Amino acid sequence: MVQKVYFKTHVLCIGQIEEVHIDENCLTDGKPDVEKVRPLVFSSGVEYAYFGMGEKLALGFRVGKNLVIKE
Repeated sequence: MVQKVYFKTHVLCIGQIEEVHIDENCLTDGKPDVEKVRPLVFSSGVEYAYFGMGEKLALGFRVGKNLVIKE
C-alpha cells in the first residue's frame, strides 16, 4: 500500500503495481490484446454492476492530431 486517503464514508487505498501476469492466449504478437483480455470495471454508482470495454473509438497518437490548432 502506497497511501490511504480517508473520506467521511470510505477509505481510498492507493497501491503500486509490482508485477503483472497474462495468459499467452491473451497476446497478439507478444503484446496484450484488449479484445482477448476483455477487461471489466466494477461500479458502485447507481447500481452495483460490472461493465465491459466498449468498441475501439480511434487509434492512439493519431486522432489528437486533428484537434491541434495550427497557427
